[in-house]
Amino acid sequence: ELSFSFGRGLQAAPLKAWGGVSANFDKARHAYYHRAKVTSAARMGSYSVDMEREVAAD
Repeated sequence: ELSFSFGRGLQAAPLKAWGGVSANFDKARHAYYHRAKVTSAARMGSYSVDMEREVAAD
């Protein structure tokens, strides 16, 4: 079982997407959900770099 810091893994991308602009809320939320998915996969040991490409396809 892997240990992982979810806080660090979840923060940067959504904050960058949001940028303090309320109009970017949906973009930030999408980034947060994606980071939650990949950090969860990392915790379970099933992370793949291909998961990072999924966000680009959305």
